[in-house]
Amino acid sequence: MPIARRTDSQKEVLRLNGFSLSDCVAAIEEHARYDERRLRIYAARETNTENIAVRRFGRAVAMRFSSVGYFNQVYHFDVDAVSRLGEVESFYAGLNFGPKIYVAADTDRPWVMARLRDAGYEPDHSMVRLARSVSEPVSTDCSDVEVSGLNPEEATQFFDLYLDAFGADPDPLKRSEALANMSLLIRDPELWFYEVKWQGECAGIGILQFTGKQASFCGGATKRAYRGQGVHRALIAKRILHAQALGAERISSWADKDGESHKNLTRSGFRL
Repeated sequence: MPIARRTDSQKEVLRLNGFSLSDCVAAIEEHARYDERRLRIYAARETNTENIAVRRFGRAVAMRFSSVGYFNQVYHFDVDAVSRLGEVESFYAGLNFGPKIYVAADTDRPWVMARLRDAGYEPDHSMVRLARSVSEPVSTDCSDVEVSGLNPEEATQFFDLYLDAFGADPDPLKRSEALANMSLLIRDPELWFYEVKWQGECAGIGILQFTGKQASFCGGATKRAYRGQGVHRALIAKRILHAQALGAERISSWADKDGESHKNLTRSGFRL
Protein backbone atom coordinates (compact mmCIF):
# COMPACT_ATOMS: atom_id res chain seq x y z
CA MET A 1 0.00 0.00 0.00
CA PRO A 2 1.43 3.41 -0.92
CA ILE A 3 2.39 5.86 1.79
CA ALA A 4 -0.18 8.67 1.97
CA ARG A 5 0.31 12.01 3.65
CA ARG A 6 -2.25 14.53 4.84
CA THR A 7 -2.41 17.45 2.41
CA ASP A 8 -2.11 21.11 3.36
CA SER A 9 -5.73 21.69 2.32
CA GLN A 10 -6.86 18.93 4.69
CA LYS A 11 -4.95 20.52 7.56
CA GLU A 12 -6.79 23.78 6.86
CA VAL A 13 -10.21 22.10 6.89
CA LEU A 14 -9.53 20.59 10.29
CA ARG A 15 -8.50 23.94 11.78
CA LEU A 16 -11.65 25.85 10.91
CA ASN A 17 -13.24 28.05 13.57
CA GLY A 18 -10.18 27.98 15.81
CA PHE A 19 -10.20 24.26 16.60
CA SER A 20 -6.89 22.48 16.23
CA LEU A 21 -6.44 19.04 14.76
CA SER A 22 -5.88 17.66 18.26
CA ASP A 23 -9.20 19.22 19.37
CA CYS A 24 -10.99 17.42 16.52
CA VAL A 25 -9.35 14.11 17.39
CA ALA A 26 -10.19 14.51 21.09
CA ALA A 27 -13.85 15.28 20.36
CA ILE A 28 -14.32 12.23 18.16
CA GLU A 29 -12.44 10.09 20.70
CA GLU A 30 -15.03 11.14 23.30
CA HIS A 31 -17.89 10.03 21.09
CA ALA A 32 -16.17 6.72 20.39
CA ARG A 33 -15.47 6.23 24.09
CA TYR A 34 -19.14 6.69 24.95
CA ASP A 35 -20.32 4.12 22.41
CA GLU A 36 -17.65 1.61 23.39
CA ARG A 37 -18.34 2.17 27.09
CA ARG A 38 -22.03 1.47 26.57
CA LEU A 39 -21.35 -1.75 24.70
CA ARG A 40 -18.95 -3.04 27.34
CA ILE A 41 -21.49 -2.27 30.07
CA TYR A 42 -24.32 -3.91 28.13
CA ALA A 43 -22.17 -6.97 27.45
CA ALA A 44 -22.19 -7.72 31.18
CA ARG A 45 -25.80 -8.87 30.80
CA GLU A 46 -25.95 -12.58 30.01
CA THR A 47 -28.52 -12.05 27.24
CA ASN A 48 -26.03 -9.81 25.39
CA THR A 49 -22.87 -11.90 25.69
CA GLU A 50 -23.10 -13.44 22.21
CA ASN A 51 -24.47 -10.31 20.52
CA ILE A 52 -21.82 -7.72 21.39
CA ALA A 53 -18.19 -7.49 20.35
CA VAL A 54 -15.52 -4.79 20.12
CA ARG A 55 -12.38 -5.36 18.08
CA ARG A 56 -9.40 -3.23 17.12
CA PHE A 57 -7.84 -3.23 13.68
CA GLY A 58 -4.73 -1.24 14.40
CA ARG A 59 -6.04 2.11 15.58
CA ALA A 60 -9.54 1.59 14.15
CA VAL A 61 -12.18 0.47 16.67
CA ALA A 62 -14.98 -1.72 15.31
CA MET A 63 -18.13 -2.18 17.39
CA ARG A 64 -20.82 -4.76 16.79
CA PHE A 65 -24.23 -5.30 18.38
CA SER A 66 -26.15 -7.77 16.24
CA SER A 67 -29.59 -6.66 17.43
CA VAL A 68 -29.06 -2.88 17.45
CA GLY A 69 -28.04 -1.39 14.12
CA TYR A 70 -26.83 1.94 15.51
CA PHE A 71 -23.83 0.39 17.24
CA ASN A 72 -22.40 -1.28 14.15
CA GLN A 73 -19.75 1.33 13.40
CA VAL A 74 -16.01 1.79 13.03
CA TYR A 75 -14.22 4.78 14.55
CA HIS A 76 -10.73 6.10 13.71
CA PHE A 77 -10.54 4.38 10.33
CA ASP A 78 -7.22 5.56 8.92
CA VAL A 79 -4.73 4.88 6.11
CA ASP A 80 -3.39 1.76 7.83
CA ALA A 81 -6.91 0.35 8.29
CA VAL A 82 -7.61 0.42 4.54
CA SER A 83 -5.48 -2.70 4.01
CA ARG A 84 -7.62 -4.49 6.63
CA LEU A 85 -11.02 -3.53 5.24
CA GLY A 86 -11.71 -7.17 4.35
CA GLU A 87 -11.15 -8.17 7.99
CA VAL A 88 -13.40 -5.36 9.15
CA GLU A 89 -16.20 -6.49 6.82
CA SER A 90 -15.81 -10.09 7.99
CA PHE A 91 -16.32 -8.85 11.56
CA TYR A 92 -19.83 -7.77 10.51
CA ALA A 93 -20.63 -10.86 8.44
CA GLY A 94 -24.13 -12.22 8.93
CA LEU A 95 -25.75 -8.93 9.90
CA ASN A 96 -28.63 -7.40 7.98
CA PHE A 97 -26.88 -4.04 7.92
CA GLY A 98 -23.32 -3.01 7.20
CA PRO A 99 -21.21 -0.78 9.46
CA LYS A 100 -20.90 2.98 9.42
CA ILE A 101 -17.23 3.91 8.99
CA TYR A 102 -15.91 7.16 10.46
CA VAL A 103 -12.66 8.20 8.83
CA ALA A 104 -10.08 9.45 11.34
CA ALA A 105 -9.64 13.23 11.54
CA ASP A 106 -5.85 13.06 11.45
CA THR A 107 -5.32 10.74 8.48
CA ASP A 108 -5.31 11.41 4.73
CA ARG A 109 -9.08 11.66 4.57
CA PRO A 110 -9.44 12.23 0.78
CA TRP A 111 -7.30 9.18 0.05
CA VAL A 112 -9.12 6.96 2.56
CA MET A 113 -12.53 8.15 1.35
CA ALA A 114 -11.53 7.35 -2.23
CA ARG A 115 -10.54 3.81 -1.24
CA LEU A 116 -13.85 3.32 0.59
CA ARG A 117 -15.76 4.52 -2.47
CA ASP A 118 -13.80 2.02 -4.56
CA ALA A 119 -15.02 -0.68 -2.15
CA GLY A 120 -18.67 0.35 -2.61
CA TYR A 121 -19.18 2.72 0.35
CA GLU A 122 -21.04 5.99 -0.11
CA PRO A 123 -20.53 9.21 1.90
CA ASP A 124 -23.25 9.97 4.45
CA HIS A 125 -23.60 13.63 5.32
CA SER A 126 -26.66 13.25 7.55
CA MET A 127 -24.73 13.83 10.80
CA VAL A 128 -22.53 16.66 12.05
CA ARG A 129 -20.07 16.90 14.95
CA LEU A 130 -19.71 20.25 16.69
CA ALA A 131 -17.68 21.70 19.54
CA ARG A 132 -17.16 24.86 21.57
CA SER A 133 -14.93 26.15 24.33
CA VAL A 134 -16.48 25.81 27.77
CA SER A 135 -15.14 29.26 28.75
CA GLU A 136 -17.31 31.09 26.21
CA PRO A 137 -20.40 32.91 27.57
CA VAL A 138 -23.52 30.79 28.07
CA SER A 139 -27.07 32.08 27.71
CA THR A 140 -29.13 31.01 30.74
CA ASP A 141 -32.32 32.98 29.98
CA CYS A 142 -34.67 30.04 30.51
CA SER A 143 -36.49 31.12 33.67
CA ASP A 144 -39.55 28.90 33.14
CA VAL A 145 -37.47 25.73 32.88
CA GLU A 146 -35.97 23.75 35.76
CA VAL A 147 -33.03 21.47 35.02
CA SER A 148 -31.91 19.01 37.69
CA GLY A 149 -30.02 15.78 38.13
CA LEU A 150 -31.87 12.54 37.50
CA ASN A 151 -33.88 11.00 40.31
CA PRO A 152 -32.98 7.27 40.11
CA GLU A 153 -36.62 6.39 40.71
CA GLU A 154 -37.45 8.09 37.40
CA ALA A 155 -34.80 6.27 35.38
CA THR A 156 -37.34 4.22 33.38
CA GLN A 157 -39.22 7.36 32.38
CA PHE A 158 -35.89 9.00 31.46
CA PHE A 159 -34.77 6.22 29.15
CA ASP A 160 -38.24 5.75 27.67
CA LEU A 161 -38.10 9.36 26.50
CA TYR A 162 -34.55 8.80 25.21
CA LEU A 163 -35.58 5.75 23.18
CA ASP A 164 -38.65 7.50 21.74
CA ALA A 165 -36.59 10.52 20.67
CA PHE A 166 -34.01 8.40 18.85
CA GLY A 167 -36.52 6.25 17.03
CA ALA A 168 -36.01 2.98 18.90
CA ASP A 169 -37.99 -0.08 17.84
CA PRO A 170 -41.41 0.07 19.59
CA ASP A 171 -41.66 -3.73 19.86
CA PRO A 172 -42.37 -4.41 23.59
CA LEU A 173 -39.72 -7.11 23.94
CA LYS A 174 -37.02 -5.02 22.24
CA ARG A 175 -38.05 -1.97 24.29
CA SER A 176 -37.76 -4.00 27.50
CA GLU A 177 -34.26 -5.18 26.51
CA ALA A 178 -33.18 -1.64 25.64
CA LEU A 179 -34.40 -0.30 28.99
CA ALA A 180 -32.62 -3.09 30.86
CA ASN A 181 -29.40 -2.22 29.04
CA MET A 182 -29.60 1.53 29.49
CA SER A 183 -30.49 1.35 33.17
CA LEU A 184 -26.96 0.01 33.76
CA LEU A 185 -25.51 3.35 32.65
CA ILE A 186 -26.76 5.08 35.78
CA ARG A 187 -23.85 3.60 37.74
CA ASP A 188 -21.17 4.91 35.36
CA PRO A 189 -19.06 7.53 37.23
CA GLU A 190 -18.18 9.46 34.04
CA LEU A 191 -21.80 10.08 33.03
CA TRP A 192 -24.21 12.70 34.36
CA PHE A 193 -27.95 12.59 33.72
CA TYR A 194 -30.37 15.53 33.65
CA GLU A 195 -34.09 15.94 33.40
CA VAL A 196 -35.93 19.11 32.48
CA LYS A 197 -39.10 20.06 34.34
CA TRP A 198 -41.73 22.30 32.78
CA GLN A 199 -44.43 23.28 35.25
CA GLY A 200 -43.60 20.18 37.28
CA GLU A 201 -43.69 17.74 34.34
CA CYS A 202 -40.71 15.97 32.78
CA ALA A 203 -40.27 17.74 29.45
CA GLY A 204 -36.80 16.63 28.35
CA ILE A 205 -33.65 14.69 29.21
CA GLY A 206 -29.92 14.83 28.52
CA ILE A 207 -26.60 13.12 29.27
CA LEU A 208 -23.09 14.53 29.72
CA GLN A 209 -19.82 12.59 29.63
CA PHE A 210 -16.67 14.01 31.19
CA THR A 211 -13.16 12.58 30.94
CA GLY A 212 -10.16 14.77 31.66
CA LYS A 213 -10.40 18.13 29.90
CA GLN A 214 -12.94 16.96 27.34
CA ALA A 215 -16.72 16.77 27.83
CA SER A 216 -19.40 15.68 25.41
CA PHE A 217 -23.16 15.62 25.08
CA CYS A 218 -24.38 12.03 24.85
CA GLY A 219 -27.94 12.51 23.73
CA GLY A 220 -30.65 15.00 24.60
CA ALA A 221 -34.34 15.00 23.83
CA THR A 222 -37.48 17.07 24.37
CA LYS A 223 -41.00 15.66 24.48
CA ARG A 224 -42.93 16.73 21.41
CA ALA A 225 -45.54 18.62 23.46
CA TYR A 226 -42.86 20.88 24.98
CA ARG A 227 -40.82 21.70 21.89
CA GLY A 228 -40.30 25.35 21.06
CA GLN A 229 -40.45 26.36 24.74
CA GLY A 230 -36.71 26.65 25.45
CA VAL A 231 -36.38 23.19 27.00
CA HIS A 232 -33.47 22.08 24.82
CA ARG A 233 -31.74 25.45 25.17
CA ALA A 234 -31.89 25.14 28.96
CA LEU A 235 -30.57 21.60 28.80
CA ILE A 236 -27.63 22.70 26.66
CA ALA A 237 -26.81 25.60 29.02
CA LYS A 238 -26.99 23.41 32.14
CA ARG A 239 -24.58 20.84 30.70
CA ILE A 240 -22.12 23.50 29.54
CA LEU A 241 -22.08 25.07 33.01
CA HIS A 242 -21.66 21.67 34.66
CA ALA A 243 -18.78 20.82 32.31
CA GLN A 244 -17.17 24.13 33.24
CA ALA A 245 -17.53 23.31 36.95
CA LEU A 246 -15.95 19.89 36.38
CA GLY A 247 -12.90 21.52 34.79
CA ALA A 248 -13.52 20.74 31.12
CA GLU A 249 -11.94 22.99 28.50
CA ARG A 250 -13.92 21.84 25.47
CA ILE A 251 -17.31 20.30 24.93
CA SER A 252 -18.51 18.47 21.84
CA SER A 253 -21.70 17.00 20.48
CA TRP A 254 -23.20 15.39 17.41
CA ALA A 255 -26.54 16.03 15.76
CA ASP A 256 -28.57 15.28 12.68
CA LYS A 257 -27.55 17.80 10.06
CA ASP A 258 -29.97 20.75 9.87
CA GLY A 259 -32.19 19.23 12.56
CA GLU A 260 -33.48 21.17 15.56
CA SER A 261 -30.64 19.94 17.78
CA HIS A 262 -28.10 21.13 15.21
CA LYS A 263 -29.76 24.55 15.12
CA ASN A 264 -29.98 24.82 18.92
CA LEU A 265 -26.33 23.81 19.36
CA THR A 266 -25.26 26.40 16.80
CA ARG A 267 -27.28 29.10 18.60
CA SER A 268 -25.47 28.04 21.80
CA GLY A 269 -22.01 28.64 20.33
CA PHE A 270 -21.17 25.21 18.93
CA ARG A 271 -19.32 25.19 15.63
CA LEU A 272 -18.45 22.58 13.03
